Amino acid sequence: MRGNSERFIGAFNKIEKKLKEMSDLKPGQHKPFSILVKELTSTDSIIKRYEKDLLQYADLRNAIIHENIDGKYVIAEPHIETVEKIEVIETNLLAPKKLIPYFQNDVKVYNMDDELKDVLKEIKLNNYSQFPIYDFGKFKGLLTMNGIANSLAHNYKEEEGGVLITEDTTIRNMLKHEEIKENFLFVDRNKNIFDAIDLFQSNEHPIEALLITHNGKVDEKLLGILTVWDIMEMNKEII
Repeated sequence: MRGNSERFIGAFNKIEKKLKEMSDLKPGQHKPFSILVKELTSTDSIIKRYEKDLLQYADLRNAIIHENIDGKYVIAEPHIETVEKIEVIETNLLAPKKLIPYFQNDVKVYNMDDELKDVLKEIKLNNYSQFPIYDFGKFKGLLTMNGIANSLAHNYKEEEGGVLITEDTTIRNMLKHEEIKENFLFVDRNKNIFDAIDLFQSNEHPIEALLITHNGKVDEKLLGILTVWDIMEMNKEII
């Protein structure tokens, strides 16, 4: 059975090899591990997520390798928690989960002239909170619970005893009450879950959902949808 230091060094070496590949180093060219990490942090969401861990692991690797006494034993033996975490990072870096098939599903879409009551039924049945809206096959926007609430408030008629919903209340009118019109991003199917988390956290304005298509283009068929609630759950699961 391999010891903690052996497992740690094995995972570290695989990560370092991957970083070199990502950096497109020329034959014979060398860069220290810490430099590779800092350079790639600005372009890769996984490295960005684990930057501090990787820099600390570089120091631990040096202690294990360079302070090995007579090749018989190491002066620094990693805790099992450290070993398990660097192995998770190795897995996430070498084989990250892609948005498709991870979030592939039959996305429920609506047309501009559909009625609000149809959306409310979907909320009741499936607890959905984001609804891609189309008009003759052309994407028009993302209807959210916030937009629906604003629309209902706008239609509140005190003299009628409450919120007024008529047969003429269509999604076309609902979209007008979305506070943020660009509350979505289209992304391609090959983005990974770390890319998705980074997009939600770093976008210049809040977004409600990522709409996944083959190449991330608005005129392509929706393959899946990733909401802010999905991101919150993923952040809890990812160490």
